[in-house]
Amino acid sequence: MAGKSIVHSYFRALSTADGALARSLFVEDGVIDDYRGGHRAGGDVIEKFIDARPPRTIELLSDVLQEGPRLTVYAKMDYADGRTATVRFLFTAPGDRIEHLCNSKIEFVPAELSATSPQPPVDA
Repeated sequence: MAGKSIVHSYFRALSTADGALARSLFVEDGVIDDYRGGHRAGGDVIEKFIDARPPRTIELLSDVLQEGPRLTVYAKMDYADGRTATVRFLFTAPGDRIEHLCNSKIEFVPAELSATSPQPPVDA
C-alpha cells in the first residue's frame, strides 16, 4: 500500500507541472477527477494534464490522513496570478501507486483535521 510520501510526491509534481513525475505515481489506467468537473484517465492523459497546469505554491493544511488505501489531505493552492483555492484531495492507492485521485474545492478545513503546526509549502 502506498504511503504518505506518494502524496508529497504528487504535490511536488503538481506544483512544478512535472507530468512525467505525476504519471509515474499512477497506475497506467489511473484517473484524476478534479473539482472543475474534469475526468482524466490513463497515463498519457494525466501526464499532459499536469504538464499544462499553471504555476502554484501548495501549503498543506492538514496531516495526510490514511485509512486503508485511502489518503486524504487538505491543502491551500496559491497561483502565480493571485488566485487561491482550498482543496480536499482524496487519493485511492491500494498498491504502491495511485489508482484514483479526486479533489474538491472547499470553504474551510474542519478544525479537528487542521494540522497542529503550520506545514511548509511543498517545494520543487
